[in-house]
Amino acid sequence: MGSISQSFRLKILDQCLRNPSRRYSIGDLIEECKTRFIERKGTEFGVSRKTIYNDLDHIQERYDIELEKTKDGKHVYYSYSDKDFSIDNEPLNEQEAKLLKSAIQTILNFSGLPQFDLLESLSRRLDKTFDLNEDHRNIVGFENNLSLTGINFLKDVFNAIKEKHVLEIMYQSFNSKEAKEIEFHPYFMKQYNSRWFVLGMNPAFSNIGPTNLAFDRIKSIKVLNSKQYIETNEDYLNDYFYDFVGVTNSTNEIENIVLRVNKERWKYMDTKPIHHSYKLISTHDDHVVVNYKLKINQEFKSKILEYGKDVIVMEPDHLKNEIKHILKSAFKQYE
Repeated sequence: MGSISQSFRLKILDQCLRNPSRRYSIGDLIEECKTRFIERKGTEFGVSRKTIYNDLDHIQERYDIELEKTKDGKHVYYSYSDKDFSIDNEPLNEQEAKLLKSAIQTILNFSGLPQFDLLESLSRRLDKTFDLNEDHRNIVGFENNLSLTGINFLKDVFNAIKEKHVLEIMYQSFNSKEAKEIEFHPYFMKQYNSRWFVLGMNPAFSNIGPTNLAFDRIKSIKVLNSKQYIETNEDYLNDYFYDFVGVTNSTNEIENIVLRVNKERWKYMDTKPIHHSYKLISTHDDHVVVNYKLKINQEFKSKILEYGKDVIVMEPDHLKNEIKHILKSAFKQYE
């Protein structure tokens, strides 16, 4: 048996309270919430009479609306005193407008993001409507590379994902001497290490899974209206990146990695883990031993190298030998 969020309950209660063709008692409201939740989720939920009473009090206090209470026999029926009222029709108050303005100002720090112009316009409208011009300071900053090549394509790719358009992308990888034409079905955009990437399906390589393109290697983009967009069921936000670091989902299996970390360095690594799978195995006088379970890719190896002498790979041997070879090669450069 699941639970139901207050926001979902309030929407159901709102529809009941403004329904002129039916009366609702507390018991009726509970049953209505239960029925709607089963229709939406396919499972039952538990809600008490006290919860519904609290929701009704919240609606009256939050929206400054009175509820009519009509007694008929043993039952009391509830409805809005204003028959035209709905919480969906209620405009923003000044406090909500200030919060929205702050959120927009924070988002606008990501220069070049899609819908940037629309957000700026909305910000100006909030200023004008609620007289919010008292403070325009930016108090939150994000890592943002203003010189990043290809950032001008963010809006085009964002809109293609939203509208389910197939793209023709001229793309030149670092290993290619010239750009190549790619048919691309875009699904998800992600920023990593100050670079933007788009994941999608290239029909030429659909058998190996999603293709990952870096925005700074894109030369041009155009929409292919003649092509049918191929949709995906992949949950990129919550599932796709779960087993690796960065954006490169290698074909490697998940491996057990054991690192020996300098104790002073561990203070920083513990507060900013390389990957969510980490577990502290043991603590010693001058070091700790940490375990990770993930797919080894270039991004993970780069993270290990980033810590230099403070991190030593203990397992697996193939990763230990590869990191050792890279460090030896780097040392030779200084001889």
